[in-house]
Parts: sequence; structure tokens; C-alpha cells
Amino acid sequence: MEEAIETAALSPDRILRQLTELWVGLGEQQNQDSGGVLRACTRTLFVFLEHGDDALAAGETLALLMRDHPSRAVVVRVDPSGGRAPEARVFAQCWMPFGQRQQICCEQVEITISEGMLGDLPPVLLPLAVADLPVTVWCRAPRVFSLPAFASVAGMAGQVILDSSAFANPAAVLEHLGALRGTPARFADLAWTRVTRWREMIAQIFENPRYLGCLSRISQAAVYYAGPRIPVEAFYLGGWLLRGLGPGASRVGLKFVPRPERETAGIAAVELTAPEAASRRFFIEVSGGAAEAHIDGLLNRTDFAAPSEYALLREELSIHQGDRVFEEVLPRAAELARRSGG
Repeated sequence: MEEAIETAALSPDRILRQLTELWVGLGEQQNQDSGGVLRACTRTLFVFLEHGDDALAAGETLALLMRDHPSRAVVVRVDPSGGRAPEARVFAQCWMPFGQRQQICCEQVEITISEGMLGDLPPVLLPLAVADLPVTVWCRAPRVFSLPAFASVAGMAGQVILDSSAFANPAAVLEHLGALRGTPARFADLAWTRVTRWREMIAQIFENPRYLGCLSRISQAAVYYAGPRIPVEAFYLGGWLLRGLGPGASRVGLKFVPRPERETAGIAAVELTAPEAASRRFFIEVSGGAAEAHIDGLLNRTDFAAPSEYALLREELSIHQGDRVFEEVLPRAAELARRSGG
């Protein structure tokens, strides 16, 4: 269910008043036999999009996300062209859980501004944050994240989420993230979140005592990838492998190997070799939505569906404290990207 309110000037008081009127209107629409409307909110989510971004895809992601992490979502569309008059509207995202008669609704505010107004936006957005609840910024637009004025926006939040795989220069964005580690906000990267499943599969192999002793003897590691360039996810996975190998990581020859025959960009396979341990080879390959792990002639096959944007965000929003592993891997990944010319 969606209830639109007329376009408004960028006055936080006016927007808040329209949100109040929205709830009054939703309540009046419910007849006496209905279960009513339940307002749900666990955080404020500021979303930044390029004006020409895929509005439908972003909207679908938000609609799904509200069911797991109900929020007051404030979507800001940034128009690179100058002179655009600011616009705002409010509406509700509503759904009815299966088997129930009561609707659950979340508030959503959409704001459109010109790029030059980005630095002036915090005084407008701060009053829209729900009191005593976490504030998260999700920047879906690489160009907006790279603007100097975005720093003032990021300063409003306890958590800032981006997807570095959408950036043209992986080395630059990883360096930028590294430079931001000392700021109050906790930064999260959906490219790192995509590596979670790879990390789990590799860790599960070495949970077996039979293979745990091979870790100290691994001397070769390869991350295979598809696509025109080495993906950020490959740098993250390579950095995580080096971290896991500990003090002996300096002896390991890590390389990134293209797989031109693969059509889907991203990590295609990982190979670890321990010649001093009876020439043991650990090889994991993903293809067609499945992962195959080859170890000592044994084959294990499991589902490996690519996570959606919604699934990645849901995972990151479920983390309430800092990710220590990510903090430790980030500088390693940035160094790998620099060395590879990424």
C-alpha cells in the first residue's frame, strides 16, 4: 500500500508534519472490521542514489528490507545537473503478514536535490532521524560517495554502507575506505559481504584436523576471476587468505588468474597448494549456482547462489558492532589492488 503526499519544500518541519498527516490518513482508511495499522521502525536509513539510478531495483530492495529491518527510509536522489529545485514527498511502505489482518507500515521520504546542495543537506536530514534509534547511510551511487561533500552526510550515521564493486577504480576506493577507518562511523562494503560464503567454505575445509596441519605448508594460492578486471571481491578474499595464513604468509605466492571463458564476472575459483604436505591441493570452483570443492580426489558439491542486493544489506544491517576481520583485511586488500594496478 502506498500513500503519496504532494511535493513539498525541503523543510524538515513540513516533512515531519506530512508524516503525521500520513499516519492519520492511514488510520482513517481502515474500517472497523480491519486489524488496523502497526507502525514499525527500528532505525533511520538514509539512502543516496544517482538521479538516473535504477529506481525500480532500489525500490524493490527497500521494500524487501523493510520486512526484516523496518525503518524510516529517507531516499535522496542527487542530480548532477545544477539549478534543480529541491523536491520532497512522503509515503508509506505497507504489507500484511500471511494469516494476519493487521497491516505493518514503514515511513518513506523521497528527496531530490542538485549535486551542489549535498553539503547543505545534514541540517535537513538530522531532524528526520528517529530519536534514540540507529542511523545508517547506504550510498548506492559511487560518484556521490566520492564527492567531498559526502563526508558531512556520512558524519550523521553510525554505519555507512557502500558497494565498492560498482566503483571504476578498486584500488582508489579501498584506499579511501582505509583512510576513513578512524572516523566515528563504521563503514561496511557489500563487496566484502559477497566474500562471506567463500570464507565459510574455505574455513570449513580446515576445520578438519586432517587438513589443519597443511595450513602452515601452503606455499601457493590462486584466486581465479571472470570479467574484464580483477574484482574487488578477489582482493578481499586474497587479503583474507594472507591474514589466515598468519606469520608464514610472506612465503605464499598469491596470484590472480583470469578465466576468460566464464561469462559471469566475479570470483570463479580458489586454489591452495601445499607441496610439502604430500602435494595436497585444495580447489573450490563456483559455476551455475553451485560450488565444487576438490580435496585429495574427493568432491563435495553444494548450492552457491549469488546473493541479491537485499540479502547483502540484510546481513550488514544485522551486524551491530564493528567487523574486526574486515578492519584487518582492508589494508591487505588495498595493497593487493595497488600491486595489481587495480
